[in-house]
Amino acid sequence: MMANDRVRRVASATNVWLSVPTTILQSQASLLRFWADNIEKFAQTYEKGSETVRSSVEQEAQQADRAA
Repeated sequence: MMANDRVRRVASATNVWLSVPTTILQSQASLLRFWADNIEKFAQTYEKGSETVRSSVEQEAQQADRAA
């Protein structure tokens, strides 16, 4: 009977320690997804900004060509 209790305790402790890496990996995956989303948003913002600058430069070049 005492052996069964020990086995249960050891199995329970082992189960807890085996679940720790899973939890850590899940949190790291969530953090990586968060970073990836932020990088994607930054890239979209940068792209929109560069398009705005590009169109402004093209408009100024067209106006300069018309004036010349």
